[in-house]
Amino acid sequence: MKLWAKLTLTISLIVVILFSICSYFIIQKSFDFAMEQIIRQYQMQHTNYRIFIEEKAYADESNIDGSLRTLYEAAEFVGGLNKTALYTAENEKLYSSYGMTTDIDFIEELIALKDGYHIKKHSDGFVLGVVSTFIVEKKEVYFITINDISDVFVQREIQYRQALLLGTVLLICVIIFVWIFSKYITSPIEKLSIISERIAGGSYGDRTHITTNDEVGVLAKSFDKMAEAVEEKINCLEQAVRSREDFVANFSHELKTPMTAIMGYSDMLRSHQNSPEIQIKAADYIYKESKRISELSFKLMDLMGLSDEHISIEPVDVQKLKINMDARFIWNMQPAVVCADKTLVTSVLKNLCDNAVKAEATEVLIRGCVEEIKYKITVSDNGKGIYEKDISRIKEPFYMSDRSHAGTNDGFGLGLTLCERIANLHGTSLIFESVIGVGTAVGFELQLHEPEQ
Repeated sequence: MKLWAKLTLTISLIVVILFSICSYFIIQKSFDFAMEQIIRQYQMQHTNYRIFIEEKAYADESNIDGSLRTLYEAAEFVGGLNKTALYTAENEKLYSSYGMTTDIDFIEELIALKDGYHIKKHSDGFVLGVVSTFIVEKKEVYFITINDISDVFVQREIQYRQALLLGTVLLICVIIFVWIFSKYITSPIEKLSIISERIAGGSYGDRTHITTNDEVGVLAKSFDKMAEAVEEKINCLEQAVRSREDFVANFSHELKTPMTAIMGYSDMLRSHQNSPEIQIKAADYIYKESKRISELSFKLMDLMGLSDEHISIEPVDVQKLKINMDARFIWNMQPAVVCADKTLVTSVLKNLCDNAVKAEATEVLIRGCVEEIKYKITVSDNGKGIYEKDISRIKEPFYMSDRSHAGTNDGFGLGLTLCERIANLHGTSLIFESVIGVGTAVGFELQLHEPEQ
């Protein structure tokens, strides 16, 4: 069962149950009050009638027959006003008015009370019997009055039916309004469910865009943040997979070209009688390609071997980072002492300068300056530049923006990967800025050394 249906059912049942309980207690309280009033009223009426009869019966105590006759006459007079009966202790009926109940069991129950009242249900309604005793000529006489009180019970039944009808109408109204309300408050949750299913299906860019300030809104915002984090992680994983696939493909390509040449020339030397010139050319090619494979293996070993345990960060004067330069190189470093591994940072500068030369630069500026607590080094050139689409991938292993060098001894596309790894070990990264036909600038930062006080 859906949440909105549970809310509708639960709230509707609670409202109806509470309404029913409250209605029952209100009706019952009203009924009890009405019963108290009518019982008190009929008891007072009964008492007045009894006093009247007693006064008439005691008016002439010297004449016994006259007392009994007067008693009968008085009872007859009262009987004209109310259902009345007179009985002796031996259940002898002295008087019974017209329409008096013939239920002898009810009369016996009243006589057994002597003084009080009793309510009994008959086929045609409810009656209230009131009984009291008095002595006439040494005889105990039971004075009984009976009144129809069916109206009170009928009124209670009417109130019950009205409450039932009102409860039914209330239930219908509550179901409608609670259904609308529950659908409204659960719609964000349903949206969350739909978006979560879409994300689970691979649509990582979907968001709930729920902006309410309640708990559901807070949950939705947290969900969107989680979805962003998941999307970012998925993108990173996909990028890592693509990088690994590219690495394997490029590595295979880098091996395939020289290995094909080596196998071809070696097979030619093995299976054919060749002239000395061809033998020397083939051997030379085999040597160069074998050396290229050897250099590739060393590059890979350097890349895999770089870690925090294999570098030595210590204070280094930036002037000691200067590399061998020709007339194209301009060294402009602001004096400072940085925390770095001298050998590795020098290797980075050398790689960046070699790349500038390969990009046909006629001028390479190596500049360093202090920026707050960092020392920024920038290698700028006026070479061919790098396309924007290549900048995001240029630091990947074997990736070369200029494929014209592929298959030559100019490089493997691992230089910038090594430089980025070295920069990462120094807590920084290579930042590229390039314009085609204008040149390229590559910068990274080093931590300044703070002398001990």
